[in-house]
Amino acid sequence: MRLAPADVALDVCLEGIVERIAPMRLSSKAFFRRVEYQLNCNWKVYMDNYLEGYHVPYVHPELCKLYDYRKYTTEGHRYYSLQYSPLSGEENIYTKGEGEAYYCCVFPNFMLNILPGRLQTNLVLPLAHNRTLVIFQYYYDDVSSPAALKMIEADLEYSDRVQQEDMEICEHVQKGLESRAYDRGRFSVKFEEGVYLFQTLLKKAYQSWTDESAKDGNHPKKSKVENPA
Repeated sequence: MRLAPADVALDVCLEGIVERIAPMRLSSKAFFRRVEYQLNCNWKVYMDNYLEGYHVPYVHPELCKLYDYRKYTTEGHRYYSLQYSPLSGEENIYTKGEGEAYYCCVFPNFMLNILPGRLQTNLVLPLAHNRTLVIFQYYYDDVSSPAALKMIEADLEYSDRVQQEDMEICEHVQKGLESRAYDRGRFSVKFEEGVYLFQTLLKKAYQSWTDESAKDGNHPKKSKVENPA
């Protein structure tokens, strides 16, 4: 089901990304592998987790060594948020330590995870109110040389460890949401700009859908709007 009354052109959704990540070019990268994960959580839990970086030092110790967390920045744009950080300067599997890490979340459910020589995309699909499928696809500058294949193997193992850590925390959050003691919290102005943008766009999409449904004389029940899958 698509909530928006009309499609938004792709170039509008992605406006500014190419310029922001220059001189890196995603079109030069070649597809290597697709990996799927199923999580026992609502798809929006996974989205919220992706869109805030303050859990990284506590949940992803290896990832925290990759970039300079003190310079971790979130930018809000019209249809996407961009989390950005320069790399830490330490040698890693991607570079000698120079470069940047970009984590771009395009509303509503698509991510671009960009590191030197590598692109990982995530597509987040709801299966039920408490089950989610995430499709990872990996692209690299070089997918054939022995040196590149060694780096790719290390990257896939590294990415899987990070994903397993995210799965664990998301499933714990889901249990908390299903608790009768749960109540809404407040946004962190400093750390949750991306979460706030996502939830604002989501609310607008639901409101647009309910308004259009009301015009057609097919207004959805309030409970379904307040508790969407």
